[in-house]
Amino acid sequence: MPRIFVKNLPAGITEDRFRETFSTVGDTTDARLIYTPSGVFRNFGFVGYARQEDAEQAIGQFNKSFLGSSRLQVELARAFGDQSIPRPWSRHSAGSSANKQSTAGSTQSEDDSSDDEQASEKNKKKEKKMTTTTKEKKMKKKSKEE
Repeated sequence: MPRIFVKNLPAGITEDRFRETFSTVGDTTDARLIYTPSGVFRNFGFVGYARQEDAEQAIGQFNKSFLGSSRLQVELARAFGDQSIPRPWSRHSAGSSANKQSTAGSTQSEDDSSDDEQASEKNKKKEKKMTTTTKEKKMKKKSKEE
C-alpha cells in the first residue's frame, strides 16, 4: 500500500476535507492528520492509496499546489527508520537536538540546579513585591473614593 506524505497543510483543515481533497486522484485507503501529544496540529499528514499509480499521480497533481493559502509539499512516505530520512529538527521529534535540550532538564549538574533555585527565589520575591504594590494601589484607590 503506497502512502504519501503531505507537508505544509493549512491550520484549519479537517480530516474530512483532507480525505476528500486527496481522494479525487484515486482510491484512498486512509488519511491521517498528525497532532502533538498536547493536541496541536503539526501541519502535515499521510494519505494511503490502493495503487502505486494513484500515489504517483497525487504527487504530480498536488506537489507545489495550493490548498487554501498554503503551498503543499507532497512526496512518497518513507518507512520509519529509513536512513535516507533527514535528521529531525522539531522539538517534538525524538532524536532532534531541540528535543534533547528540552528533555535534558533531569540530567542537570548540581551547579545548574543551584542556579535555577536562586533564579526561582528571585522570581518569588519579585512576584511578592508586585502583589504588595498591587494591593497598595487598590487600597489607595479605595481611600480616594471614600
